[in-house]
Amino acid sequence: MADISEVRYVEFEAEGCEYDEDTPVTGSYVAPKSETKTIIIASPPSTSEVPINPRKGILCITKAGLSADYAGLDDLKAKAVDDQEVYVFPVLREDEEDALNDLFATYNFMFMRSGSELNVRKDEIVLAATDECMELAEKFVEFAADEFDVEFDDPEELEL
Repeated sequence: MADISEVRYVEFEAEGCEYDEDTPVTGSYVAPKSETKTIIIASPPSTSEVPINPRKGILCITKAGLSADYAGLDDLKAKAVDDQEVYVFPVLREDEEDALNDLFATYNFMFMRSGSELNVRKDEIVLAATDECMELAEKFVEFAADEFDVEFDDPEELEL
């Protein structure tokens, strides 16, 4: 099994990405530690660590999201290390239209945090869904294209 000691499980609230100010989009993600490089900042003189080698980001569509007490969390962390991928699990509202908006808000969260917090390639954010959520994922592909002109490939099957 891969070394998962530096893999982060983080619960997030996607501030600035929500469509309903009263209902922020929340969820969690699993991300392996990024490789970093030290850069020198000229004024004022200092150094900073910046992530390099961005990874593939997977927007995971499930009924319940991901919680810290999920029994397979260590296996998911190992998969994240082995495949160098970041897994993002939004908590979706029940109403389908709200869920579609939550998914797009989560995509925006991934896109906006792609270079810093998540270190994912913006052009490699893909969808993965459990069997019970595949229909919603397929609707999201159409929704994102029609409403926001964002193209996704067909969703992959997510096995948890």
